[in-house]
Amino acid sequence: MLLTNNYMNNAKFTFYYLLSLVALLFTAIGTGIILFQIINSVIADAGTFNGYTDEAMRFGIAALLVAAPLYFFTARAINDNLVKGLLSKDGPVRRWLTYLILFAASVTVLGWVIGTINMFLSGDLTIKFALKLLTVLVIAGVIFGFYLYDIRRGLPKAKDLGVRLFLAGGLLLVIGVFVASWFFVDSPKEARAKRLDNTTINELLSLNSSINEYYSTKKVLPTTLAEVLKSGGYISEDYLKDDNDQAYEYKIIDDRKYELCANFLADSKLDKNSDQYKYSRPYPEQNWNHGIGRTCFELEVPVISEMPVIKTIQ
Repeated sequence: MLLTNNYMNNAKFTFYYLLSLVALLFTAIGTGIILFQIINSVIADAGTFNGYTDEAMRFGIAALLVAAPLYFFTARAINDNLVKGLLSKDGPVRRWLTYLILFAASVTVLGWVIGTINMFLSGDLTIKFALKLLTVLVIAGVIFGFYLYDIRRGLPKAKDLGVRLFLAGGLLLVIGVFVASWFFVDSPKEARAKRLDNTTINELLSLNSSINEYYSTKKVLPTTLAEVLKSGGYISEDYLKDDNDQAYEYKIIDDRKYELCANFLADSKLDKNSDQYKYSRPYPEQNWNHGIGRTCFELEVPVISEMPVIKTIQ
């Protein structure tokens, strides 16, 4: 019976350690990503593409929200079983899996440091590099400091000061980072509005291409968007309305100039994402910035060896 209980305990503690390993990695990575994005937001650098992104920040928040409570729960459960004597301090399960956690953390930190140095060599600002490297070293120091202390400590106590400091300090750090992240990331409502606006811009781009194609074939602008639809091209009937089922407006200005108008839910000029409203098309002076509500864009059909110029009409 004793042998059976030992096997059951070994399986249970192996599960605890492996679960804490996965939760620890997600917690550390989530914390690092949030701090990296805060640095990117506070220290803007137009000369690189390593700017702030809401996508990365949202992943970091999700990682902390799920993984951090799980990690602190498993870490406390492991420590409680050590204190009660159910988990052997010098047993193979504890030693092997503790060093496995240290190994996995080492690989993660190594990759992080290499990536941070690579960004610096690619042109990242020195202050950003220094702060990001400091972030990695602090996170690594906390993890290695605790687990090296844990594996070397003497007889586990119910009120071990080192363990209590780590759990309390780590919890405060995670809570602080989690709270700070909400001052930078968009709310779910704002994120949805920007995503819908991005879809609207993409549809306007398709309309723009279809109108230009229509002109190149017929040498005249279409009188309505329905004519563009009938002629084929890049669009379907869905492209004639936005996500709120409101029709896009089209108006001819002169022989080659026209306007496309749409309603938007967010102000692109206030967007923190450096590339959120930059669209990769081979045209200079392209401007699809917009405010909240109705915005019209003045476009011009290009001729050979000439590029169209787009102006935002406020």
